[in-house]
Amino acid sequence: MGSLAYSRKMRFGMAVLLEDTKVGKPYAAFLAPRLLSFAAHQVMNPIIDVQGDKATGIWKLFQPCTQVTAGGPRAVWLAAIYNDDYVKVGGKWMFKHLKVNSLFFTPYEDGWVKKQFA
Repeated sequence: MGSLAYSRKMRFGMAVLLEDTKVGKPYAAFLAPRLLSFAAHQVMNPIIDVQGDKATGIWKLFQPCTQVTAGGPRAVWLAAIYNDDYVKVGGKWMFKHLKVNSLFFTPYEDGWVKKQFA
């Protein structure tokens, strides 16, 4: 694991604590725009456990989105569970680690019952 550093220059307006300073950017800031041209990122049902200046969080994600493909845009459904670790730095809560467990990424017309992962 690399040394800890944080960035205040995220496009989503959050300060994020990075574990791997070799990456330098959170995944959403450079990966998502290349894969998805639209995303209604709906995060819900938080379970937050605070222990002093550290905390964990579990969140559910349901996201209708438009996938960028060589054949043109494609409507897809995405669902996942976030497992986060937070730390309080200078009186402000920041992400320390974010893990996404995908439940499905499926074409709109097929749905997750017919095709769980496209």
